[in-house]
Amino acid sequence: EAYAQSKDYDTLEEYVLFLSQNGRAAKAVDAAKAYYDANVSDTKGYGLYADALLAAEDGAKALEIADQLIQLNPDDAAGHEKKGRAMILLDKEDGLDELRKAVHLEPRNAAYNISLGKALFGLGKVDEAALAFRSAVKAEPTNADAHVYLGMALRGQSEYDEAKTHLDKAIDLDPNNGRAYFELGLIAGIQNKAEEAE
Repeated sequence: EAYAQSKDYDTLEEYVLFLSQNGRAAKAVDAAKAYYDANVSDTKGYGLYADALLAAEDGAKALEIADQLIQLNPDDAAGHEKKGRAMILLDKEDGLDELRKAVHLEPRNAAYNISLGKALFGLGKVDEAALAFRSAVKAEPTNADAHVYLGMALRGQSEYDEAKTHLDKAIDLDPNNGRAYFELGLIAGIQNKAEEAE
């Protein structure tokens, strides 16, 4: 509970992220909202609150907070990224425009490229998703998730050897990355079925 009361933004941000990633999204929302309410002039609080809401899958409220962030600064890439994710969560395909705007504003931001790629992949636009994930890997070559998502998209393009290269790289960077092992398992299953069919 001391983390939730922390006035240090970085400590609170880590706490909210921890809660969000460990099945306690409601508690993350409460902690982020407390900071947001107490620091109305701090745009970081808007971003933290929107991220927590997205983790809790409250797209409508996240969209409202992202819009507030964009009103404060129309060129805030983080605001556009959060708005895009919220819109996609609400099944609004034009959320892609917001995600593309975030990438346009900060093209070397791996997280924004990953968000765009995930949205594209979810909409069945695998080739475009692969390009976004390649941009994420280029921007941050040591980002294990960027390699995992690129591997996933390459699997969707039947580029199994290159997919395995990126998934192996993800495991080298993060040996506990369960998604990388899962994707490798999917590829092995696909290749085994292909061998059996021959």
